[in-house]
Amino acid sequence: MQSFEVPDKVEPVDPKAESDAETPMFRAQPPCPDVRDELSKLMDLMQYMQWQQQAYWRYSKLRDDSIQSVLKKIYNDLFIFVPEFLDEPWTPFSKKERIN
Repeated sequence: MQSFEVPDKVEPVDPKAESDAETPMFRAQPPCPDVRDELSKLMDLMQYMQWQQQAYWRYSKLRDDSIQSVLKKIYNDLFIFVPEFLDEPWTPFSKKERIN
């Protein structure tokens, strides 16, 4: 086990104004015009791609919503696509007699 000494009295430490090692200050140089043009083109391209993606997601949601609504209609009314024939040759006689 390690033993630690606990000081009875805490001495305040004065901060030093000067540091021993000097760190050079690096400043970011403004990019040259060619790099700025390339960055501008890249940003425009990224914005265009984002617009395309948003338009696709909007279209996809509309398509999914319309498919869901059609499926709900089919589920709620199963005979929605069954054609109705006015002159049904297979109608039973009792039904024909009721019509006449």
